Amino acid sequence: MRPEPPLLQFAHLLLEQYLQPGDMAIDMTVGNGHDTVKLCKLVGPDGVVFGFDIQEKALTEAKKRLQEAMLKATLFLDSHANWATHLPEEEIVRIKAAIFNLGYLPGSDKTVITQEASTLNALAALTEKAPNALIIVVAYPGHPGGAEEKQAVQEFVESIPSTTHRALHYGLINHPSAPTIYALIPQKRNTEKQQSP
Repeated sequence: MRPEPPLLQFAHLLLEQYLQPGDMAIDMTVGNGHDTVKLCKLVGPDGVVFGFDIQEKALTEAKKRLQEAMLKATLFLDSHANWATHLPEEEIVRIKAAIFNLGYLPGSDKTVITQEASTLNALAALTEKAPNALIIVVAYPGHPGGAEEKQAVQEFVESIPSTTHRALHYGLINHPSAPTIYALIPQKRNTEKQQSP
């Protein structure tokens, strides 16, 4: 099952509230490129967007969308678990937002899915190396392996100290196969925004 528009709109609303022109952002699961395009629009021509996917087809579709919108992103054919190996260490701290859209590539082989271990590795690296980044995960329990990955993400989000991040959980509670959005919102960035005039 793919998210109803209000769910994706909510994820994008969080990005809109957090990202500013010139920021750096990552699409951890490029898919067909919808989130990549959104990130590029939010950070503007002076910003930087990186994207990761394990399927060439995904990157091809995303590149088409980016070209049609006259936007630019740097895309890597690799697992999101390896994102940090592709970015210069001094640049990683600049990351202001990252989004994961888990599951499988719509319109493609449904047996090729994101994996619990690689997703958790990517999340752990993000919270450690980019502590001021907003992290959004859209998890889908409706396919084989999806429920386990969703549960692992929830446990990870729940384990993050409230002193560093606010953890958000958004979804339909009366539909077990519906997607859920998890977000880790850094406390430091929010404090800085509240104190600014």
